[in-house]
Amino acid sequence: KKISSLKDHFNKMDKDLLLMISEMYGVRITKTLKKQEIVECLYSSVIANIPDYLKKFSPHEIYLIRKILAKNPVLFYEDNYPRYNMPILLLGLVQMCGDADDEEDDVARYYIPDDVREMMSECSL
Repeated sequence: KKISSLKDHFNKMDKDLLLMISEMYGVRITKTLKKQEIVECLYSSVIANIPDYLKKFSPHEIYLIRKILAKNPVLFYEDNYPRYNMPILLLGLVQMCGDADDEEDDVARYYIPDDVREMMSECSL
């Protein structure tokens, strides 16, 4: 199922996972905050710093981002050689959709949440 925003993605995580993701992003968040406060803090920081994060991704991840952004208004990029363990997937900037039961195992559908897509499209890749 497609998640339309990075904030929705963060809202689906538990507090411990959010804290782990915040460490990966380099966002300092105190553990005493409530889950929704962590989501808000993490989300606003990530969205504001997308240009900086893009500089840290591998050439393959940048290639994937370019392919997805070029698919506008068709939002999906299909890859016959999926890589499920890319950092950009764990961070939620690029996501995969589809039900494994409905699709072939060797095809991945990647997309970028709408709010992230907007910020990335303003960056020079």
